[in-house]
Parts: sequence; C-alpha cells; structure tokens
Amino acid sequence: MGEAKNADLHPSGEPSGPQTGKFKPVAPESATIVQPRVPAPTDERISRKASLYFGLVTAIGATAGVLVVLLFAIFDHPYRAVVLLGSGTALMGVLRGIWPGRPWFASRKKALDVIAYVLAGAIILYLAPWTATMPVG
Repeated sequence: MGEAKNADLHPSGEPSGPQTGKFKPVAPESATIVQPRVPAPTDERISRKASLYFGLVTAIGATAGVLVVLLFAIFDHPYRAVVLLGSGTALMGVLRGIWPGRPWFASRKKALDVIAYVLAGAIILYLAPWTATMPVG
C-alpha cells in the first residue's frame, strides 16, 4: 500500500485515508443520537408579535381618537374635543415610555419623546377651558 496519493491528502498536506489509520471512530450502535428540536419561540419572536399587536391597537386607538375629536368639534363640543386631544397626546407619551423598542409614533430618543408628548398633552389640557369661549363655524 505504501505512500498516499495526492487525492488522499488533507488540506494541511498530511495523508489521510485507509492507509494512514487516522480514521475517527464510529459511534457504537448503543450511542444515542440527539435529534434536532424544533426551535422554541424566542423572546425576540414573541416581542415582535406583541409589538405588532400593540402597534395595531395604538394605531386603531389613535385613529378612533382623531375621529371622535372631529365629531365633537363638528357637533359643537369644542371643550370635550380638546380634552380628548390633550389626554390622547399625553397617553401616547406614556405608551412611548412603556413600549419596548421603537413604535410607529416615535422618534429616536425615548426620553425626549415621552417629555414632548406628555408636555404637549399637558399644555393642551391647560388651555382647554379657553376653547369653550371660541365660536364654532
């Protein structure tokens, strides 16, 4: 048998194959082979799904809030419209503080978003009593 042929050379240049005796032993039949499992849902997949649902709920809530504000304004209830607008804005700020990650109504900095939304909502609520004196239409 003698020398190893070029086809039997390992990339490192050492001979391999039946003539060198460097085979790895085969596991005995009694050895257990671990079957790959179906991957369990990771926190990332769960949080993506929760974020999707949370995003849909907030988008629907924001759209409904805007529609109700418009209805209040059309039907001559400006104070209620402004209170709903201010409280909805402040609520979005609170949700931004709670929501992990970056929701659809966010910019890059979470703390600045929370401050901006809550402050805007507070200013709108502070100025809400003066809207009752404004004529509609």
